[in-house]
Amino acid sequence: MVQGACPVGWHLPNKAEWTELIEFIAGDGFSGLECTALKAKNGWQNDGNGLDVYSFSAIPAGGRYSGINAFDGIGLSNRFWTATASSDTTAWYLTLGYP
Repeated sequence: MVQGACPVGWHLPNKAEWTELIEFIAGDGFSGLECTALKAKNGWQNDGNGLDVYSFSAIPAGGRYSGINAFDGIGLSNRFWTATASSDTTAWYLTLGYP
């Protein structure tokens, strides 16, 4: 269980909650454009801006990539970690990227 990642009254979503969100967006007319619907309208490089349909306003803050032990992708992607483990050493995550 992840602790201390969120302010009091908030929680780190699990994989099932992300899946529910993506399925909702697909069913709301954005099938195939689920991530684009969540991305901010500006700030993404390479024409990767989103539609920000739900005011989620995901920005391209990059992410930490354990394989290279560094932060990368600023301007190009965003990685959202979840509370669901995918192995003994990492968690499931969702990545929003440019087209």
